[in-house]
Amino acid sequence: REMQKKQIDKQIEERKVRDEARKARDAKNGKVSTAANAPLTVNGKHRWPKNSAAKKAETAQKAAFESFANALLHSVSPFMAPLRKLTKTSLPHIKVDQRFGRRGQPETAVMQFIVAPVVVNYKPAHFHEVSPGDLLEFHYDFAQVLGQLRTVNSVAISYGPSWKPFQLPYCFVGCREYAKEVRSLCPEEVPNGRSEAVYEDDVVRDITAVICAVQELEALSRMSIIDAMKSRVNLVAMYDVFNSLFENVGEYQIQIRNINNKPSQYLLKTSLQVLQKFCPLKPEIKAAYETNPDSVQLNSHSFEVEIGGDKTVWDDLPTVPNTFQSGKTVIVSVGPEETKAPPAIAVSKTPEASAARKRQDAPATSSTGPVAQSKQAPKTQAKEPTPAQTGGAKRPPAKVSTGSAIAIVSVCVAATAAAAAIFLKAAKK
Repeated sequence: REMQKKQIDKQIEERKVRDEARKARDAKNGKVSTAANAPLTVNGKHRWPKNSAAKKAETAQKAAFESFANALLHSVSPFMAPLRKLTKTSLPHIKVDQRFGRRGQPETAVMQFIVAPVVVNYKPAHFHEVSPGDLLEFHYDFAQVLGQLRTVNSVAISYGPSWKPFQLPYCFVGCREYAKEVRSLCPEEVPNGRSEAVYEDDVVRDITAVICAVQELEALSRMSIIDAMKSRVNLVAMYDVFNSLFENVGEYQIQIRNINNKPSQYLLKTSLQVLQKFCPLKPEIKAAYETNPDSVQLNSHSFEVEIGGDKTVWDDLPTVPNTFQSGKTVIVSVGPEETKAPPAIAVSKTPEASAARKRQDAPATSSTGPVAQSKQAPKTQAKEPTPAQTGGAKRPPAKVSTGSAIAIVSVCVAATAAAAAIFLKAAKK
């Protein structure tokens, strides 16, 4: 005990000496050091006390994760029995359900399906952590499920602590006619009614060429993603690319659209707020922005985004309009990100749980078409007849006969004369 006590005292003294040296160095550099003032434990380590707000936030986050995991993996989905009947397989490696909303607020659930692999004996946090064997079985079941959704148009996988707050492998599936798909599978189920939000500062880039250029994913250049899953192609490298190649972006979402095309379309979606938080400005733009921020309109080309160690790839990626994924889309943007330059954005950004920008909570009007299309005309505006309604030709302009014109002019003259007589009579009185 005496030897242990002396050893602990020696460690404490050594740490005090290091803290004093650090404090002197920080004071010399004009910094305020808080490490030397932190309390020490019995073993000589710093003890950082948590305030009540941090404890509450940690407890709430843990409870939210447990609730999400139980709902996703351990609850009974009403869609599994109809899907098993339609696919004529047991689907043991997949779980399909409607996307969840906030706890106790089902009206906040977005019109999308949530899909997750079912694994045992280990707990992966992302798709690239799922074993290759489980991934092959999950992909085969996933292809069977996608084959039963006739209006499916996208598969979305999110990355980053704010865009993917729960450490579980899952993705979202969007359909053009989401409510119809839900009712066809389970008539008793109430479809989600929340439209998917599209923000003005969203940035969407086409990364199909980057994905197909990977040697391990050469099959995706001549196959659709659904055919690759059915054929049990090893797609482990695809999730490795999703996670590692674009990690410098920070917060992003990989969208797979046109899943039946050869090849399918792979998109990367992020936002200007995320780019401004995680990526530095280009030197020439940074100098102008620091001099006069109001004179600089920032866009996705204003940042140095490193992809695979190369800073030039980002500017070469084609910009894609941020079209809808499922059902109706909440229109918050005007069109493609480069069409209208967004205003300058503050550098600071809080996480999604506490930030004003929440990906699915922006109240706005909805539209039934893609964002890239023009806004709908007012209901009072007369619609032009289609060629099918007019026999393939445009309807000729209406003709007014001479007799009708004379009659209209006569009525107008008589009305003018009557009004003049009434005015003169009132003036005399």
